Amino acid sequence: MILKHLISIRLQSVLSGLTAHDRGSGTRKAGRGAKASVAVLFVFVFAVFLLLFAQVFLTLRDPFVQSGMGWLYFGFMGLMVFLLGFIGSVFLTQTQLFESKDNELLLSMPISPRTILASRLLSLLGINYLYELLIALPCGIVYCMEYRVSAGGVILFLLSCLLLPLLVLTCSALFGWIIAAVSSRMRRKNIVTMVLTIVLFLGYMYFCFRWQYYIERLAASGEMLSDIIRTALPPFYFFGTGIEGNPVSFLLFAAICIIPAAAVYALLSVSFVQITSTKKGARRIEYREKKMHVSGVRKALFSKEIRRFLSSTTYMFNAGVGLIFYPIVAVYALVSRENFVPLLNTLDPDHTATGAVLCLLMGLISCLIIISAPSISLEAKTLWLLKSSPLRPQDILSAKVLLHVLVSLPFLLFASVIFEIAFEMSLVSRIMVLILPVIVNILQALIGIFINLKYPKFDWITEASAVKRGAAPTLSLFLSAAVVLLPFLLYLALHRFGLGADIYLCIVCAVFLLASFALTRLLSTRGAGMFENLDA
Repeated sequence: MILKHLISIRLQSVLSGLTAHDRGSGTRKAGRGAKASVAVLFVFVFAVFLLLFAQVFLTLRDPFVQSGMGWLYFGFMGLMVFLLGFIGSVFLTQTQLFESKDNELLLSMPISPRTILASRLLSLLGINYLYELLIALPCGIVYCMEYRVSAGGVILFLLSCLLLPLLVLTCSALFGWIIAAVSSRMRRKNIVTMVLTIVLFLGYMYFCFRWQYYIERLAASGEMLSDIIRTALPPFYFFGTGIEGNPVSFLLFAAICIIPAAAVYALLSVSFVQITSTKKGARRIEYREKKMHVSGVRKALFSKEIRRFLSSTTYMFNAGVGLIFYPIVAVYALVSRENFVPLLNTLDPDHTATGAVLCLLMGLISCLIIISAPSISLEAKTLWLLKSSPLRPQDILSAKVLLHVLVSLPFLLFASVIFEIAFEMSLVSRIMVLILPVIVNILQALIGIFINLKYPKFDWITEASAVKRGAAPTLSLFLSAAVVLLPFLLYLALHRFGLGADIYLCIVCAVFLLASFALTRLLSTRGAGMFENLDA
């Protein structure tokens, strides 16, 4: 019974952002409309991934099956499930197992550490089943569309799919345990986590850019892939041949999944209390007499915001993912200009609005930077301290906007300069490519802070809930995208009447600049009042 309750609580912790109501001023902010919007968005994203993977399996099915390597079709599916589950859950596994905020509370209760660990592992197993569903469902449907299957084959497929996430969980738990064991003795563990996250993300992005190429190569070189999986990745060979009806392979695959999972559970049970109770890189402070430096209120508030941002890997990566895209897209446009030009030709067939298209592209990337949108929600535990201090609300809010803008500025200007080098444009367009994205970024920062004032989320359990699944970050992203896209769509309509791109960019720049001034003024008046009325 205790295990059941712990699993329920842990799943609510992981998925709380999708169902929890935002709280500000003691009232419920999210209604049925917000729930319906989240549900529609979730179904849409889920359907997109199903169709994407269905297309992959449609490409691979006939070449593999007709060449007598039907097992390779399912073995490749197992490999995709493993990679998606591992990349999608490895850092979640680390935080949920070893760095959860309720570790000390649960360990102080009359609950066995083994039970706590089991509840978290089973909860993570459920998340891995969701990842697997995205791939296994289209794989099975695509196969059944063309080839006959027996009842025994269906049973073996389902049993193998039930066992596979155990292998994913085993590897991600071991990797998370290693990271937690190492970082528990480090002062700046966030740097290690952030570097690993960025490396995995860049690898994922590279694969996305080369997705179609790799799928075509796989379809054409099935024999080579089968040799690699058979010799270097035997679990997935047993997975595929087991589904094809080989009982020995199925039993071997079951043993590979179950025995290591049990061994890892036993290993983690021994070290769980030690790792979760170790002081995380605590630094011994030795007092040394030195001169005290005094700074202004705004500088001190900004220093606080930048320290808060840099101290949280979850906040940095999820709210600032667009920062990574700026150099990636800019460098790609410079070194692979021949691949980038077709996009410009599609949006600008007359080659008269290159600057406008580049401003659009940079504005859309900027939408992925939502640093200001969850910044108030993250003050849930310290809001009382801010409100009890002799600080003006407008200074507090301005520091959060300034963090968003100044962190984005170096990446944004780097991309602008690269685009200036890579493409031919008029003088006005070159000026606009430097100035307009900065103004758009300022406007988006102000939009994010206002939405967070309106829809704060102070009932979060983990930071990921406030940063990734709160109402404010989601609304900020979509509203920022609308601010960028609507002027471009309006230009497409007005261009027919002879309106030049340079003139239109100047008009949009002036409008966005006025809007930024107006929102800045509103932030110091109405925004300050909204902040004073917040209650965590």
